[in-house]
Amino acid sequence: MSISDKGVIVGWYANAVGPAGVGHGHGFVFQNGVYKTLDNPKGVGGGTYLDDINSSGVIVGDYFPNENPQGFIYINGTFKDIKIPNSSGTTTSGINGYGYVTGEASISGSTGYTAHCQ
Repeated sequence: MSISDKGVIVGWYANAVGPAGVGHGHGFVFQNGVYKTLDNPKGVGGGTYLDDINSSGVIVGDYFPNENPQGFIYINGTFKDIKIPNSSGTTTSGINGYGYVTGEASISGSTGYTAHCQ
């Protein structure tokens, strides 16, 4: 899904295809020739999907605790949810070098957002 300026790649893969024909998503980080699975522990229901990484190594992605997605930021080994007020679900699209995150929130339809996570 994304490659940082330092050559670190993030994305996702699916395995164990279920009854709906859809696999369970797992995030991954590929760095220095080594793959590492990176799953949000809250994504037990539907998996984890990594969307972007910036040059500081901060990752954004989504997990699915149920049918509604939840965006997150992964920084310093910690997952932090991105909460958009009055939203029933959020997704992430990207993060830049200044820590600004873009994505979509479900508020009476789909609404784009930009957030600065701290």
